[in-house]
Amino acid sequence: MVSMQKRRRARFYAMRRSYRNDWRELEHNQQLAMRLNGWI
Repeated sequence: MVSMQKRRRARFYAMRRSYRNDWRELEHNQQLAMRLNGWI
């Protein structure tokens, strides 16, 4: 049986991983916006 602590830790890691992916996507969008501003 999986202990509650392990399950909680897995959920925490999943949340942190999705947060990091969102942050990377946000950074990528910011770089795209800066590049577009450089063109304009």
